[in-house]
Order: sequence, then C-alpha cells, then structure tokens
Amino acid sequence: MNPPAIMHVVESLRRGGTERTLVRILGACHDPGQQHRVVTLRQRGELASLLPPHISCSALQARNKTPFTGIRLGLSAKRQGASVIHARNTGTWFDATIAATVSPRTKLVLGFHGMDRAGAFSRAQKIKAKLALRLGARFTTVGESARDRLVHELCIPSQRVTILPNGVDCNKLRPINADHRKSLRRKVGLGENDVIIGAIGSLTKVKGLDNLLRAFAMSAGSAPAAKLLLVGDGVQRRDLITQVRHLGLNDNVIFSGAVDDPSSLMHCLDVFVCSSRSEARSNAVLEAMACGLAIIATDVGDNRLLLANGQAGLLCKPDRPDAMAALLEQARTSLAMRQDLGLAARMRAVSFDFSKTVSAYEQFYRQVVSNSTLQAESISDDIQLPGVLPDPHPKHEACKARIETLFWNRKS
Repeated sequence: MNPPAIMHVVESLRRGGTERTLVRILGACHDPGQQHRVVTLRQRGELASLLPPHISCSALQARNKTPFTGIRLGLSAKRQGASVIHARNTGTWFDATIAATVSPRTKLVLGFHGMDRAGAFSRAQKIKAKLALRLGARFTTVGESARDRLVHELCIPSQRVTILPNGVDCNKLRPINADHRKSLRRKVGLGENDVIIGAIGSLTKVKGLDNLLRAFAMSAGSAPAAKLLLVGDGVQRRDLITQVRHLGLNDNVIFSGAVDDPSSLMHCLDVFVCSSRSEARSNAVLEAMACGLAIIATDVGDNRLLLANGQAGLLCKPDRPDAMAALLEQARTSLAMRQDLGLAARMRAVSFDFSKTVSAYEQFYRQVVSNSTLQAESISDDIQLPGVLPDPHPKHEACKARIETLFWNRKS
C-alpha cells in the first residue's frame, strides 16, 4: 500500500520566500510514511528544478482565475489519490477549496504565509476562508502574529490554526570573517571597505523599499563609502529606480536583480534592513540573524519576537523613514554596534533551527492523515506542535451541490 500523498499547491515555484521554503522543506522531509507532490496553478517556475528527483511537479498552466482551475486541481487530487491538499497563501485558497469539493476524501489545509500588500484581508479573502471552514479546512501559518490575524480578522477558530514556523539552517548560514567578506565583495563588484546596507526580497510596495530609500538618503546617502544593495525583482523596480534618480543616489544604490540564491549575497552586507509594511515570519530576517548581521527591522509581524524585543536587532515603526534613518546612521557609523548586534542575532537564530520546522511539518501531516487530535505543546519557546481537530467534512453531500453552494456564496 502506498503511503499517504500530500499535494502541495502554489501559484508557481517562482523565486520567493514561501516557494523557497517549500522546496527546502520537501528536500529535508524523510518520513517514509509520506509522499509529496507539487502542483502549480500557473507555470512551474525556476525553483522546480531544485526539487528532489522523487518529488513530481506538475503545472496546470492556468492563464486566468476561473473556477475550472480548481476543478482540474480536484480531479488531479482524486486521480492521484491525494490524502491532503496543502495550499500556500490566499491566492490559492479558492482553487484548493473547489478541489476539495471535487475530491471529498482529500483533507483541505490552507496555509497563510503573509500578505502581498499592507492592510486588512479583502472581502474576497474573507469569503474564501468562510467557504473553506464549511468544508472543515484546517489552517497553517508561519508565526504567532499571522495566527492572530487569522483568528481575529478571519474569525478562524484558534484550534483550527496550526503554527508551522519558518526556521533557518544555522549550519549552512553562519558568520564569516572580514577577509572572507572582502573577497566575496570583490567577486560581485562591491567595494571592500564600503559599508554595505542591504535588503533582500521582492520589489513590491508591501516591502516598504520606498521608505528605505528615503531613510538611506537622510542618513548615509551623502557618504561616498555607504552603499545600499537591493536584492530581488518585482513590479516596483521601475518606480524605485526613478526614486533613486530623484534622490540623487545613483552612485550609492545597487539593484542586483533576481538571483538564484539571495542568501549568497547576505555575507556581503554590514547591515541588513527589513523595511516591510507587513510580514508574517520573515525568512530573510532569519537568514540575516544566522549570518550574524546587524539588523534593522520594522516592528511588523514576528520581527519583534525574532529580534527579542530589540535585543538582537533594532526596531522602528513602519512608514517612518525618519526613525529608520536615525537607526541606519547609528549602525553605519559604529562598527562596535554592528558587531554586538550581529553576535546577539546569531545567538538568537539558533532558537529557530530549520530541523524543528521540518519535524513540525512531518508531524502535522501525520496527524491530519490520521485525524488525530493533539493538544498544542511547545518544542521550544518559539515553535509549537500542531493541534488538530477531527475532520468535520460533510462527506454525505453530493459534490455537485457543494460546488453550486460555493459559487452562489462567492457571487453574493
């Protein structure tokens, strides 16, 4: 008898934090009682080539958001005998919910990894969550702040939400000495003795990079040896380049574009900045902590928890470039401060080891498949074992009636 199949659903395995984490988790999962498959709603994406050979990745190649994508997904789940559909982020929720009606024996799990924009959940996202709850869906998220948002904003019962926290491989990512850093900088064309401030992530409005540019201009922009490195790509690239020109920062700001392994540039930095307007539990912040970098972060999502209330990094309010500028100036001009913050960040990073993340995922899937109930308990101060309710899925209803109900509620 084949082990239970977990179908992981994403829009695409493009370069992004959620997608990279999924690939890393699947590469580290070794439970012989589980088999994993990936289905992308759109294209496969660049990261599909990094999946282990035994994990398949199929693409539905959907061009538009239509109900038929969810039906195709459900038929695929039914054909493959999937025990669980685990859909990542709100853009996949509706299709996964439709799929669960087509394949009613497949348990539905909806993952929330953060917002692609600042602000509250949209009305459409609230409707998707409500429909999924009717089908007995469970919800996962990556941190405490994200769990609170699901409970308070979407009215998800707390016992239906499991924290599967992001973690970091502290063996792979670790501090390097000054000579090694200079060598890496030479390879990518950065000044050996410059103070390099950097941000890694998509060039989108939610990342607050417009505020980072303003803060950099207020503080370090006039210092020739200060450089700002922006790693990533996105829809705001052109606007940010225009802003750089208007601020007179052409000689101080570097756009690296998208890279296969963003963490490879982490070691080139002196200061890492997370300027986001909204976050869940930032993988980039965790990676910067593991590398022993001085960190400046907006007080959103789990950043305060990760940085131990400001003891392992500096915090400021979002959309306050003046406050960020003051912190940038302190970190840029004080090597001792950067070293102290980097040491504290590295020591803190060990608490979020990636092996605990993998163990939490494997145990969660075992519980979902077996319909077991387990009280959440603590693995460490920051990682919780999942608590799972028995599946209340209304299996006696006809599939056609479920789909018609979903469509009716979606239109209303």
